[in-house]
Amino acid sequence: MNDHRGAGDINNTPGVHPHNEDERIAHTPDSMWVASIQMFEIMARDPGDTSPARPQIIRFEMHPVVNHYTFHIHNPLNFNKSISVSATISGMAGTVHPGRGVNGEETVSHLFSMSPTAGGGLFGEILTFGHCGGDSIWSRDAEDSSVSHVLVVRAIFSNGTVWNSVHDVTDQIHGSESPDCVVELDSVAFPKSTTTEGWAPSVGGWTGSQESIGM
Repeated sequence: MNDHRGAGDINNTPGVHPHNEDERIAHTPDSMWVASIQMFEIMARDPGDTSPARPQIIRFEMHPVVNHYTFHIHNPLNFNKSISVSATISGMAGTVHPGRGVNGEETVSHLFSMSPTAGGGLFGEILTFGHCGGDSIWSRDAEDSSVSHVLVVRAIFSNGTVWNSVHDVTDQIHGSESPDCVVELDSVAFPKSTTTEGWAPSVGGWTGSQESIGM
């Protein structure tokens, strides 16, 4: 078995907005559980042993190697449902080595969408191999404190205007008591927009005539 699982590259996706140009933008992984035994020995049966053979059982204990991260923006200011919102988070582990029990050294950024919640906020979520690189996938401690994690929130308005908001969330991720991290922002102020709902497309060079339709 190849002792390596990596997140696919999506750098060529239009509209991707990396914070760190040294990091590739990568797909988030699927859920995955692995088991690893460093060494075991199987003893040959003595040919002269006539006693009933007993089965030799090797037990593997499965562990998750993918974490669930959630992102909440509480009380976003000037937000309305005509605004499309996505985000990237930087400094995430791009690969995992289950047999060795560590993440790869490479860090990547993950792209995800954010959706309005019933309470008026915004919510997004990703699956990830964890944060930083080279960490144990069993302990998930932030051993490499030099890696920062920046959340870039991107809004696209109905008139095509694009707006980015950059937030350093390193302390929240490194300080999380659970591998399934929760990142929270409050009162992010979006630019004011005169459009409240829907899109406002236009078609240039359109000509035609009006015709009455009988009902």
